[in-house]
Amino acid sequence: MKLCGKKYLAYIHVCENTRGIPGTGLVPWKEFFTAVKDVGYDGPLTIESFDPDFEEVNRNCAIWRRFAQSGEVLAVEGLRNLRAIAATV
Repeated sequence: MKLCGKKYLAYIHVCENTRGIPGTGLVPWKEFFTAVKDVGYDGPLTIESFDPDFEEVNRNCAIWRRFAQSGEVLAVEGLRNLRAIAATV
């Protein structure tokens, strides 16, 4: 991120290492948010995962387990977790 800096970042996809709810896996989010802050990025972050209700997409992508009860739960809890972590940086 420091190599490309704010100049080349239009948006950032965020995803947990398990594709589940951000903040529940092994991604070093505090370090991530420190880097984002260091380059002065203030654009959007997009949670990237799979909604368990989209069966065709999940089948085509070989997703064989549910990452959350619903896409809404994943988004709401992920956003809450990411905001809490970002507030510590």
